[in-house]
Amino acid sequence: MDSNSKFDQAQANYEFAINELMRPKEDVVLLSACHSVKKSIRGYLTGFLETNKVTFSPEESIESLMSRCLKEDANFVQFDMNTVKCKCDDGDCIGKSYCLSMEQVKNCISIVSDLGNFVAPGSDVAPI
Repeated sequence: MDSNSKFDQAQANYEFAINELMRPKEDVVLLSACHSVKKSIRGYLTGFLETNKVTFSPEESIESLMSRCLKEDANFVQFDMNTVKCKCDDGDCIGKSYCLSMEQVKNCISIVSDLGNFVAPGSDVAPI
């Protein structure tokens, strides 16, 4: 999959998460929204890395991908990934691979919006 396809898929995951949160409160499935946001973050990071011809493993954590992106472009420092609880998938993050808090999911959606507009300008990743 090329970087544009990754950006398109990241955008689709982002939109799915937003649509999930716009459902009536009792119908919202936060796990689904969280999972879509996580896939969107991964898509934008891997798309950026592919665009810049950086080799990475598909199994790398969001934390590791972010570290690689920072090495390529210091401007990635503007994204506070400390608030993204699912950023790592190793033993140190057991129990943090997803969140079930509306506030946390909205925070991650905000990060995706900023990240998408940074790595794929013109992709029209609008905040909620």
